[in-house]
Amino acid sequence: MAARTLSTTTRTLCTLLGVASASAAFGVGCNAILGIDEGHLVTKGAGGSTSEDSGAGGSSTKPDAGASGGAASGDGGRAAGGASGAGSGGRSTGGAGAGGRGTGGAGMGGASTGGAGTGGAAGGGAGGMQEPAGVPGEVQCGTSSCKLPGQVCCIDTTSGAAHCAMSCDSTSQLPVSCDGSEDCSGGKPKCCYPTGGTAASCTAGCIGRVFCGKDSDCIPGQRCAPGAGALASVFVCKAIPSVKTVWCGSAVCDVALGEMCCYDKTAKSEQCSKTCKAADVKFACDAAEDCASGSSCCETRTGVGLITGTQCVAGGCAAAPEFTCGGANGCTSVAGSQCCLSATGSTCSATCSGEVVCGTAADCAAGQSCTPIAATGIGSATGRAVCTAP
Repeated sequence: MAARTLSTTTRTLCTLLGVASASAAFGVGCNAILGIDEGHLVTKGAGGSTSEDSGAGGSSTKPDAGASGGAASGDGGRAAGGASGAGSGGRSTGGAGAGGRGTGGAGMGGASTGGAGTGGAAGGGAGGMQEPAGVPGEVQCGTSSCKLPGQVCCIDTTSGAAHCAMSCDSTSQLPVSCDGSEDCSGGKPKCCYPTGGTAASCTAGCIGRVFCGKDSDCIPGQRCAPGAGALASVFVCKAIPSVKTVWCGSAVCDVALGEMCCYDKTAKSEQCSKTCKAADVKFACDAAEDCASGSSCCETRTGVGLITGTQCVAGGCAAAPEFTCGGANGCTSVAGSQCCLSATGSTCSATCSGEVVCGTAADCAAGQSCTPIAATGIGSATGRAVCTAP
């Protein structure tokens, strides 16, 4: 998979000192720096919150916020303003294209370090989030692209210089043989940077970080997003908090910052914004946990039954449909549950008799996509993203 450059500064230090000390205590310390704990992913840092990669002072809702400074300045966050050119350290060519996700495609140079965008998704897709863009059978390696399986990317642990080669020097170089599942096949479908490991490679399972090239590489409730810290130049699977977040085109709107998901019925696209156009379907919440205590997330419609969105209503929804989830991330209390859509709203269940509400394709069955409902007729759940067969 191409279009990303592996950052090695922190990992280099850990590798060098780890060789010198070879102590268990040091290994744990390096894992913590790299965002990995013994046997599982670190969910937050000191002073952080429900954000998987938030560290000291991190945002409580921005899942891509970096370790210091929260969503406004975190490594690996959304590019500033959602602009087509990524922020400092971002992708040098392209970024997400103006007008929506995928139009421009991701460029070269690694993930953005600009933090959360201001003003919503001006031109970088929903929420301004950058997109992983991998090439099967290739690994981006500095300014080169290594062709698999004959080559791997070797990163010098002293200088950080990267080059393609048939094999790496195990005493001084870090080997990277994949940067997404599109580089893997057969019985080893995961591109894994394991807990305590010194290389990223294809494995049958993964205890550590899963490097991803698309949302469907991840498990339900996650998305494929830019990494943070030492993993800022790759895309990794990240769990998304359900509190004060609204799914929007596989991105996440921050309810605490006043964002909502705006679905444009003409363009059939959606983006996070603090202000939607008058004709947009406006999703201000996915569940009651996006609302104040004692309020519910209720669907809103016109007098003739055309959907206008969702909103928080104190005291309950009365006769209106009530939403209790917006994707699998809202159904984590029971393992394997899905978010099911019905005429009465959305609920978590082991199986859905109707449509499955999704945040990303990770919530859907293999081969399905997560797509907003485009139908605009009376009774249609226009703009609500559901799993869709090809």
